[in-house]
Amino acid sequence: MHVRRIRSLEDVEQLRKLRNECRKSMTRDKKVITRAKQQKWWNADARRAYLLVDGDDALGFVYIRREDKRNWITLGLTKKARGQGLGTLLYHSFRPCFAEIAADNPA
Repeated sequence: MHVRRIRSLEDVEQLRKLRNECRKSMTRDKKVITRAKQQKWWNADARRAYLLVDGDDALGFVYIRREDKRNWITLGLTKKARGQGLGTLLYHSFRPCFAEIAADNPA
């Protein structure tokens, strides 16, 4: 298992699929993101985003944005990858950063 930076259009599409799978646990926008909207967002600015992969399977994503002189992290994991401490591990791997975490998040 390892984390790799998103660089290709295939990676951007995988990020979109993972984010849509995790959207109900997001703290802000919970709408489904279309392929076109994702491409427009990705191309609008330099992005720092990563995939957590195990072999050929993407298990999660990390997106970091700079706002108010802070690094803010958004991350999500597939259902299969949840409950194993991977979200906490990812969060601590990209420190220093800040996150909004839903009050009902069991971790």
